[in-house]
Parts: sequence; C-alpha cells; structure tokens
Amino acid sequence: MSRQHSIKVEINRKVFNSIKEYFGITDEYLKERYKLIAKGESKMMKATVSKLRNLSDYLRIPVSVFFLSEPPNFPAGPDDHRKRSQLKLSKNTINAIRNAYWYQQILNDLTTFEFNLNLKFNLDNDDPINAGKIVSEHLKFEELRKKSHNPNELLRKLRYRLDEFNIFTFKENFPSEETRGFSIINSGPPIIVINRHDTDSAKIFTVLHELGHILLNLPGISEPTDVEGSPDSVESWCDQFSASITIPHKYLEGLNLKEHDDIGPVINQLHDKLLVSKHSIALALLHIKGIFLSQYQEFINRPYSIEQQIKKSGEFRIPRAKMITSNKGKKFTMIIMDAYNASDLPENEVRELLNVKDNDKVFEDLLDI
Repeated sequence: MSRQHSIKVEINRKVFNSIKEYFGITDEYLKERYKLIAKGESKMMKATVSKLRNLSDYLRIPVSVFFLSEPPNFPAGPDDHRKRSQLKLSKNTINAIRNAYWYQQILNDLTTFEFNLNLKFNLDNDDPINAGKIVSEHLKFEELRKKSHNPNELLRKLRYRLDEFNIFTFKENFPSEETRGFSIINSGPPIIVINRHDTDSAKIFTVLHELGHILLNLPGISEPTDVEGSPDSVESWCDQFSASITIPHKYLEGLNLKEHDDIGPVINQLHDKLLVSKHSIALALLHIKGIFLSQYQEFINRPYSIEQQIKKSGEFRIPRAKMITSNKGKKFTMIIMDAYNASDLPENEVRELLNVKDNDKVFEDLLDI
C-alpha cells in the first residue's frame, strides 16, 4: 500500500505572520515542533493540512483562520501596566493570558457567575490604604492569617475566600522578571493569575494586588516589584492597597529607622509574623515613609531578592490531584469535574483544561475531590 501524504495548501503569509505574532510563536519553534518554515517574502506560503490542524489544536483556534484573506481581529489582551511594556511578552506569558481567557469562557459557558464582592474604588478619588482596610474586613483577612501556620496555608485560605466571591485564581508558568501576575474581567467572572514559581508569601501579595486592579475596574498585566523606578499610578495604588491588607499600619507603628540602619532584621521579624514576602514588607515600609528609597533599593538588590523568591517548597512532591487543584483552584476544578459528570464537557477537553495526560491515572482521583 502506498504511503498517504497530507494535502499541501497555500495560506496568506500576512495572515500567518499575524497569528505568529499574536500567539508569540517563533520561527524556530514552528520549525522544530511542526516542521513549518514561516520565513520568506512571497505573498503565499505552503503547508500541509495536517500540520495546520495540529497547530490550530495547540492554539485553540479554528483551522479556517489560516485561510483568511486578511489578518484576523484577535481580541485585545489585558492592559499592560508595566513601565517596560515596550518589551514583548514571552511565549509562556502569552500562553498564560490565552489560558485565562479560555478558563473564563468555559466558566461563562457552563453557568452564570455573579461577582458578589460589591465594592468599587476609583483611582483618583479613593485612598488605597483605606480601601485596603475595607476589603480586609470583607475578606476577614486577619482571621484567615490567625488560623494559618505558614504562607502556603494562608494563600490557600485566601483563594478559598475569593472563590466565595466568584473570583477565580490560577497559577501559571511565566517569567517573574516580566510580571508577577495579571487579571482580566471582560464579561465573565474575574480571573487572577499568579506566577506558579514565586514563593507562597509573594503570591499572597500578588493576589491582593490583582484584586486591587479588579476593584478599580482596571485589570491588566502588573509590574514586577523589583523593577527599578516608581511604577505608574495604577501599580502604585494596587501595591499600597495590597500592603495595607497584608501589612497593616499597626504592625509598622513605632518604627524609627534611620537612613544608615540595616532594615533586614526588622523585615525578617515582620515576615515571620505576617506570613507575607520580605519584598512586599520592604515595599510597604517605603510607601509609609518608614524607610528611605536608598534602603529599599539596597534591600531588594541583595542576592536573596531574586533567587529566594523562586518557590522551593517542593510542590512537585505533593499528590498530582492536589497539585492540579492548587494550580487551577479547587472551585474551578470541581466545576469542571461536575460538568464532566453531567456530560457537559467531553473527557478530552477536561484533560486539556486541567493539564491531565491521556495515560495519567490522576483523572480518577479528581472525580473524588
């Protein structure tokens, strides 16, 4: 029997390049993964239908998009609040954003979610410190902290609490130097995405920073706190908002730090007591004028600042089912598995949503969460 070859077709190079740029796909990746050569100057390029179908499955777009005569109008991504927004986002960050919109669409398709944290703030008129105090009471954050023995437990309780307000949080893999997290609202339930590889104490600050974006109705991609220079007004507001929840002023009262003082011991003490990152404590001290800018910059530039913020708690050792619920959120995972049990979602889509391979037995464990 002769070998069957996939049919070759012509596609508009301009359309293909726009898809590449939108999804952050490099020519090297296309060549290695799909044996597609996208370089060249001719108006049309040839590719096999099977390769385009595989690529469309990966990008979760109809294969017909490749055959348009003009570049498609893809939905705009979240606003970029970074001072370095002129730098292109990496493929991992773009994929994380794409996943967030996908999760939100799935939630919209399955049921109606009411965003029931009935608080709104205005960037120009509302003080972030006072806003943080109000939200802290609604979240019962101090109560959550008292019941937690470590940052991991506090983060878990905080995410459960946000679940109650139909605010969904996810962990994704993207470079910390690009962003610590982002948020989207659009027409569905609010989505917060944090960096899977940050420490749990850093994630707590990021979750609340992104909550600030949501309550301002100014969601977007956030500035990493280790970037030199002051952030824009939205980022500054959200930093102060998060700091006022995680590091209430009462814990900072009475500090009398001189410009030459080493702030390390003070930050270590507060870190052990408050279960939030040293980086965010330094930021809070800077915002309330408890320390000088030179002290803040010196502290965040210490060797620990980058290396030790990478998570080293051995998350890979926990059972796979717990890891999935940790990354996707318990409420989201339960909604997806309930939809599967009700035959509202096929198994292959459930596995893709929860990142479960075909031969992974953890799928059965997820049925019992």
